[in-house]
Amino acid sequence: MPSIFPNILFLSLFAPLILRLVASALALNLAKKENSHQLFRKKNWDEKIWSAVEIISSLLVLIGLFTQPAALALFAIYSRKILLKSRHSAIYSEDKKLYWLLAAIFASLILTGPGLFAFDLSL
Repeated sequence: MPSIFPNILFLSLFAPLILRLVASALALNLAKKENSHQLFRKKNWDEKIWSAVEIISSLLVLIGLFTQPAALALFAIYSRKILLKSRHSAIYSEDKKLYWLLAAIFASLILTGPGLFAFDLSL
């Protein structure tokens, strides 16, 4: 199907860049908000590990280093949060729609790669 604006198709590599920057900044902000003053007070070691992986993966996606494996980790984390939100609605304060949106964006980054201005190339 022909494009409405064929002259701007050369800018298509900016789409993963925009998704990568916005989604990782939002994920980092959510991780910071959920873990503020509670990272070392959590009782379960698995919650500490999930929190650390979420923060590290968000930083990696933000700078564009190991983007696809980090996006895979974030996709798994937000899929887990969606399942936990479905079972226990009081555990996570953010809306489940936001987790769905972030999971979809990270799934897209797994498939498309990091885009421009990244340290790694698409796998």
